[in-house]
Amino acid sequence: MNEIIFLGLLSQIESYDIKKVGCRLNQHIPEWKTYLELVGCIFKNRGVEKPVVVEIGILDGMQRQFYEELFNATYISIDINPKSPADIIGDSCSLSVLEKLKAILDGRKIDLLFIDGLHTYDGVKADYEIYNPMVKHITAIHDVLTPKNSPKDSVNVIDFWDEVKATNIEDTLLTIQHHNNRLNTSFNGRPLGIGVVLKGQGL
Repeated sequence: MNEIIFLGLLSQIESYDIKKVGCRLNQHIPEWKTYLELVGCIFKNRGVEKPVVVEIGILDGMQRQFYEELFNATYISIDINPKSPADIIGDSCSLSVLEKLKAILDGRKIDLLFIDGLHTYDGVKADYEIYNPMVKHITAIHDVLTPKNSPKDSVNVIDFWDEVKATNIEDTLLTIQHHNNRLNTSFNGRPLGIGVVLKGQGL
């Protein structure tokens, strides 16, 4: 990963009012940086020069420029929010969205899938089961370490990631977490974490 480009993109975003809608990266920066460094190494080692990146759930879409400028990626985004700057608007679990993505891919595999859509157990599981079979190299899942705030909290990616770790015996699984203390006002005071499924490493 090109450190100069990364820092330039980061400073560009941080020069905005980060709380302003339209300018949010919604990533914990140390985790995001480590994740991008890992992705860059994997692509380099595997000879992937123009990767196809698909992201489900993009918030303000600020991630696009990192993928495009760091990795020369073809970036395709999916989001259910009709006001989103996504390439495909709609429910990622619907057949119509899947067909639109397949039409854009035109037979290509996904090199990197980043799942950050509906954060319920059923939601993330559905995205994983639908799109992960289309991935050649990396599937990443955001918020795999975020605990529930209460029993009624619908955020439950953490249980799905535990399930993947318990059942996936074919791939290499990594969890990226920045352990240093953070302000309670950041990320709702909860850890985020990025789970990485590195495909093609089975023996």
